[in-house]
Amino acid sequence: MVEEDREQVLREMALSRIVEQLDKHGVHVLYGGIIDPVRGYTRKRVEYRYCDDDHRMVIMVRTDITEIYEQERQRNIELQRALELAYTDQLTGLLNQHGFSTKAQQLYKRMLA
Repeated sequence: MVEEDREQVLREMALSRIVEQLDKHGVHVLYGGIIDPVRGYTRKRVEYRYCDDDHRMVIMVRTDITEIYEQERQRNIELQRALELAYTDQLTGLLNQHGFSTKAQQLYKRMLA
């Protein structure tokens, strides 16, 4: 497990937490990154469900979601870049009218909070 996910995964994989979430929601899902010696960073989805409610037997399914995770990460990078382009003048790199207005509104809201 990668360091940044370790604490959360250990907490979420505790039997008491799993049972609590299963009783409350019927399913318990968590995500975490793992360093694979061959593939490098991989992302996993772990899902717990009761397979026999009467006997409280739990089934766990682990799914590799690395490809989906990487696609989503790339989309977020592209979205961030598109937002930067929307808020700045491409020639000067300075905020354009829309960018300036948006930043001013954000600062004003922070001052009021």
